[in-house]
Parts: sequence; structure tokens; C-alpha cells
Amino acid sequence: MSRRILLTALPALLAPWRAKADFVTSAGGSAAHGITPLYSTFSSVGNGADTTEDTLQTYVVPASTLVNVGDRLRIELFGTLAASADTKTIRVRLNAGTAIATYAASAAGQTTWALWVSIAKTGPNAQSATGQSLGSSNSSNANGTTTSITDTSPITITVTGQNSTTATAGSLTCRYMTVDYLY
Repeated sequence: MSRRILLTALPALLAPWRAKADFVTSAGGSAAHGITPLYSTFSSVGNGADTTEDTLQTYVVPASTLVNVGDRLRIELFGTLAASADTKTIRVRLNAGTAIATYAASAAGQTTWALWVSIAKTGPNAQSATGQSLGSSNSSNANGTTTSITDTSPITITVTGQNSTTATAGSLTCRYMTVDYLY
């Protein structure tokens, strides 16, 4: 095969690997994987003029999305905080349950935050959730937990914010949220 034919045929030969690629599993086999964006919003939503936990963003993952062991959801969040010493907390909850990821700030210099959450199917009706947060003052938290959401049920992801010190509206915001399905 001449170089010219090989170079013109190369894009077609590589096309299957652009959408999916192989990786080695923990069992030593290989599996194809890819990323499908499920949701994104770039509308800024802030807390209310109260000291209770307020919903900032919500997304419902369709039922039966996490089908195979190793299927994951990746959630990325970013927002702002008022430059005050109030105690401000951001939480990510699944199906209104216990928070799977949390970011808390009480220093005046903490004015931005970001959260990255991964939820992986580990078995029938079983998931492992981990979260990592980062604030503008380089504070960082890592969270991890297990959940037991029925595989055929939808998963509601809720992001909440709370200023538990002062009833100031908009003292914390969620500026964007993305949810991706990794398989």
C-alpha cells in the first residue's frame, strides 16, 4: 500500500476509536468506553433570604442509566460565595438522601467553589459515590460513600446551598452544573 493511499484511508480507519476506546478492566479484560453528556445548565441560582438549606440546581437521571458495573455519572459544579465570614455550605444529594459531597466555607476570602462528583455502579442496586471540592482559598474536601439506589429507578441529583449564619439572599450561588454518563 502506498503512503498516499494509507494517509487518505487513515481517518476512516481511526473513526471507530474516536467515539470509543479500549481500556483494561480490573479483571484483565478490555472494554469499550465513551462519554455522553446528559445535562448542562449555565444559569446562576442563589440561596434565598433565610438560613435554611435551599435547592440551587436539580437534574433527574433517567431510570436504567447505570446498567453495567463500572458505568458512571460525572457531575461538575461551580459557584460563588459572598465575601463574608458567614458559614456557607454546598451539598450534593441523591434522591433527597444523605449528602454525597459537601463544601463548607466560613472565611471572607473564600469567594468561589467547585465540586466534582463521580457515581459508579458497583453491583446490582449498588453504587459508590466520591466527591472532591475546591475553594478559592485552596481549601479542599474529599467525600466518599456508598448508595443503594434501585437500578431501574431514576436518580435525582440535587445541589443545595445554605448560609446558616445570616439570612442574606444570593450569598452563595451555583453558576453551572454538568452531568455526563461514562461507560
